[in-house]
Amino acid sequence: LRDCFRKAWVPYLARRRLKRAKVAQCEAVKERSLLRASVACLRDNVSRCNAKRLALSRARRHRISRLLRSTLAGWAGWISECKRRREDEARAIEKFRANCASTGIQKMMEAGLWRHRSRMRALAAVNAEETKRRLELVEPIARVWRQKARRSAEGVARRRQVASYVRQERFEGSDLSLLPEAAVVAAVDGGI
Repeated sequence: LRDCFRKAWVPYLARRRLKRAKVAQCEAVKERSLLRASVACLRDNVSRCNAKRLALSRARRHRISRLLRSTLAGWAGWISECKRRREDEARAIEKFRANCASTGIQKMMEAGLWRHRSRMRALAAVNAEETKRRLELVEPIARVWRQKARRSAEGVARRRQVASYVRQERFEGSDLSLLPEAAVVAAVDGGI
């Protein structure tokens, strides 16, 4: 039995040891494999996190640069818009002032002309009234002087006519009896 026992027990123990060694080896391989896989997974996770962090950092920088660019562009646009508005306001104020000045000058001139016309009308009315009053005072005297002047002019014309007639008659020797007596006396007194 011992032999049998040794023949059966020793290979059994050897197989068992071999089996344990193989199981230990398999477990070691499995542990190494799991360890490698977990380290690879951890490495991948870390590299993914780093890539994600890097991409997020790039995205933030890109967003900040775009935001700064758009902010600066908007600010520059706002400044130019404010400048344009100030210039438009200045032009509008200048145009309004010029318009007010020209309108004011125009209104002042219209008012001055209206006052001048009113004064002229008032003066014309006063002058017309004064002239009428003076004419009413002078008219009888003027009528008398007109009549005197007319008579005087008629007399001068008559005297000239008589004088020319008398001159003609001296040379021709006609008679003065046809002329009125006053005319002959005046002609003779005048030294014709």
